[in-house]
Amino acid sequence: MSADACGADACAADACIAEVLAAERARAAAVVARDAEALAALLHDTLTYLHATGVRHDRAQLLQFVLTGPRFLSVALVAPQVRLHGDCAIVTGDLHLRLQRDPTAEIIEARSLASEVWLRDAAQPRRWRLALFQSTRPA
Repeated sequence: MSADACGADACAADACIAEVLAAERARAAAVVARDAEALAALLHDTLTYLHATGVRHDRAQLLQFVLTGPRFLSVALVAPQVRLHGDCAIVTGDLHLRLQRDPTAEIIEARSLASEVWLRDAAQPRRWRLALFQSTRPA
């Protein structure tokens, strides 16, 4: 693998980590903006998304949920840690959300532990797509 494709050297690994974290920030921004097109570009076709509430969504269901579900005012993955395994990146961190169930409802602040699996796109090596998301309420 070349350095541009995230080879074994530390510089290449740092570049891959930066790409994955940029993809995560773009995902969060797309959720807040309710930008289904931008979000869809970041989601793997076989996505499984498990909310802290126990609700499970596939890719199409998540896109619909983001458009019609609660309004997310902010989404932030705090202190993310990234581990690279070839064309796979495992990201963990503390997920902080601010949301409203409807426009007249009070703002809810929620925190959970998040685990994400990002896969490198074979056709576009600098593009990462979210394949698995699992959120769990802390004990």
